[in-house]
Amino acid sequence: MIRALILGLSLAGSVQAETLRIGTETDYWPYIFRAETGQRSGFDVDLMAMLCQRGNFDCVWDEVSFDHIITGVAEGRFDVSIGGIGTTPQRDLLVDWTRPYHVIETGMSHFAALSGDVDVTKARIGVQGETIMEDVLADNGYAAITFPSNSAVIEALLAGDVDAIFTSSSYLTQVDQGGTPLIDLGYLSYPDGGPQIAVSKGNADLQHRLNRLIEGLEADGSLTMLNAIWFPQGNETEL
Repeated sequence: MIRALILGLSLAGSVQAETLRIGTETDYWPYIFRAETGQRSGFDVDLMAMLCQRGNFDCVWDEVSFDHIITGVAEGRFDVSIGGIGTTPQRDLLVDWTRPYHVIETGMSHFAALSGDVDVTKARIGVQGETIMEDVLADNGYAAITFPSNSAVIEALLAGDVDAIFTSSSYLTQVDQGGTPLIDLGYLSYPDGGPQIAVSKGNADLQHRLNRLIEGLEADGSLTMLNAIWFPQGNETEL
């Protein structure tokens, strides 16, 4: 029995891993960010580590700006992309998706400013471009100024280039903890299917394999564990 087990492990280890190239950005805490050590960290990093191990993938990360996360998959620069991202009708034309790996029934993003006197209905509002949050602002008639990253949005607020920002509550918490106290000015809620992994269009085999792996993580409690680590206060919004 032991000899058979050792033989099975040996054969499994001899199978060459398939390279999986992953596109992402690292500026959306707690999904994915750079820790103080400089290491890539977050919910999505831990998730992909599990998927790569169980799927026997040799995972290679490519960091790009957020506006290239979807187009990079569509153009074949990488196989998948991840980073707390979700589906939109425009994105659906370019990529396919796995099942959601973090359940969000209702999205909620917050306005915030350095002062509580800001009227968001008249303010210049900074938001990360190409995100669902930008779409939500436009759909609700707010005047948005877009920036390439959440960090750039914060920098614009500190520089006085915008009056307020629009982002997730978890990101605001991280900014506060970083020493920039912001005043919460309210929120907008919207339907939200939860973050998913973008897969190159028509690659049904990879899509199905990832779905099976995500189902396995759900079944054995691994996703519940990750949620408890990275979302102790509950659900969060996707980009």
